[in-house]
Amino acid sequence: MYLLPQNKSGTLQIFDITGKEIYHQTLPPWSTLQYISLPKIADGVYQCTITSNNQRVNKKLVVVRE
Repeated sequence: MYLLPQNKSGTLQIFDITGKEIYHQTLPPWSTLQYISLPKIADGVYQCTITSNNQRVNKKLVVVRE
């Protein structure tokens, strides 16, 4: 879940451990929850960045499939 500044869109980027962008999505200003499907990425740790209105938040994404 994320919060964007009111009436501002944003972007979601996911990077692998080498810093290569593997996913990019525009986030609409009216939404606080997005479902994404990443079936082709390997198990591991990824860096997620949400950017909006010159603000940036970084989070780790851990992928573990059973």
